[in-house]
Amino acid sequence: MARRRRPPPRRSPKKRVYKRTFKAVCASCGKELMMEVALPPEKDLICLDCFRKSEEK
Repeated sequence: MARRRRPPPRRSPKKRVYKRTFKAVCASCGKELMMEVALPPEKDLICLDCFRKSEEK
């Protein structure tokens, strides 16, 4: 007698998760950035372009 396979479990449609974003400004060039983490205002933040330029030096 052959064993019957179980049907795969039914999955509910995935719910979309919306991440909250916060606006920040690059300390070097003034470009507006969107962050998923809120940083304290006294922290200086630089964008990826400025970070790459600083590593080349």
